[in-house]
Amino acid sequence: MKRRFPGKDDCAVFLIAVFFCLGFFTGCTGKKETPQAPPKFLMTHSLFNVFFADVKNGWAVGKLGTVVHTVNGGAYWERQNSTTDNNLHGVYFSDASTGWAVGDRGTIRFTNDGGSAWTTQQCTSEKHLRSIFFQEDKKGWIVGEQGTVLFTADRGATWEKRTDLDAYLSVEESDFPVSLFGVVFIDEKNGWIAGDYGRILHTADGGSTWQLQETGSEALFMDIAFADTLHGWAVGESGTVIHTTDGGSAWAVQESPVAYLLNGVTFADRRRGWICTYGNILHTSDGGITWQVQQQQKMWFYGICSTGNQLVWAPGDFGEIFHTADGGTTWARQIPWE
Repeated sequence: MKRRFPGKDDCAVFLIAVFFCLGFFTGCTGKKETPQAPPKFLMTHSLFNVFFADVKNGWAVGKLGTVVHTVNGGAYWERQNSTTDNNLHGVYFSDASTGWAVGDRGTIRFTNDGGSAWTTQQCTSEKHLRSIFFQEDKKGWIVGEQGTVLFTADRGATWEKRTDLDAYLSVEESDFPVSLFGVVFIDEKNGWIAGDYGRILHTADGGSTWQLQETGSEALFMDIAFADTLHGWAVGESGTVIHTTDGGSAWAVQESPVAYLLNGVTFADRRRGWICTYGNILHTSDGGITWQVQQQQKMWFYGICSTGNQLVWAPGDFGEIFHTADGGTTWARQIPWE
């Protein structure tokens, strides 16, 4: 039999068939484009606190020394090397470059380049540190477990343990001083510290002296926030919310819609505020007279931060950060990547 070689017509038919088959299988699988590179790994460590120096630059800290940073309001978060494996509970930045993070076993980390490099600041305590706040560029405060109060007047080059507050922090029910979880200053002179057994301390002279304020509560307070020198809120165990309109001379209970431990509170002004807890972010638009649930998730929210009247961030379990740009009408996940 004479072998027949393919001619031009045969080649054309063959090519049409090949293109048809390729188009068929591509259409069936939906793979019309070159596959993209696989996504980076999710950062899944719990995040315990968040702080924004402005509307774009923010940092969140958490489990096993985790620090994540954003330069665009949280549209993208990247991890920074904190140089520690200890849990970090508090974070504060005086501007977009200068900041501190504090945590377990007396951990204090400092950066002057926005977190590209973190260095150790020496601590006179090995207790777990829970919160940090700077009343001005050089003067800062850290509070923590078992009555720990640390003060610096040189941006943390040295930290001094304040023992003059010990008399306010002892209780008959415990062999240890009261643990402290929140510290805030509203200006250079007026500051407050909140902790266990209903303890709230106030200074009106920049921290030279502190006085105990009567709260009428024995609750554990996890956080404290002030909108101005008069209007403040403290939140804590079993859904406890207390409020003052006179700088803390008198505190009154406000009703909360949940009975969980309230971990954080922030106020944009004397009327608009947010609280974070298990499964919920709560909001008030009337200074706490009423609180409504804005967001519900099956996770713990551990901290909360607001900048301005509309922007709020709340970090929590699984490395997730929830954010609203409209005062809480809508919330969206922001998820840091490794």
